[in-house]
Amino acid sequence: MTAIRKRLARLVGRTTRDRRGVAAVEFALFAPVLLVLTAGVIDFSLYVGTRIELEQALRAGAQYALKDFKDSTTISAAVTAATDLSSVSVSYDPATDSYCECPDGTTNACPGNASYSACSTGERPGLFVTLSGSTTFDPMFADLPGLSSNMSVTQQVTMRVR
Repeated sequence: MTAIRKRLARLVGRTTRDRRGVAAVEFALFAPVLLVLTAGVIDFSLYVGTRIELEQALRAGAQYALKDFKDSTTISAAVTAATDLSSVSVSYDPATDSYCECPDGTTNACPGNASYSACSTGERPGLFVTLSGSTTFDPMFADLPGLSSNMSVTQQVTMRVR
């Protein structure tokens, strides 16, 4: 009986000192975690890129408003043409999304309006337009259970056009 115990003790002692394969086991444990983190970083980067691209397209539409801020159809078309994002919707109504503001930050009636008056400094108020847009973002891992399939990305740009 003691010989069996001695052999068993030697076997247990050898296996506890043997370090072969430890790195492979550690890699097997941590690789899935690292892959999920990497995928999350990639998805977040793509989301931020979509927001930036939408904002740049809205800025292109606001720059077109320099030419004619009342033509909402052409401004929306300029936004859509400035990006390759799919399903971009633009919200711009010249009656509600354009306003005049004095250099000191006070809102004023725009020139041509019956209640127009010059700013307190005697300067003409600046004309600002606000464009809002939205698109959808489809994450890489949207098919996994518990994750949303599509996310809405919205941006708003306000720019002085005159």
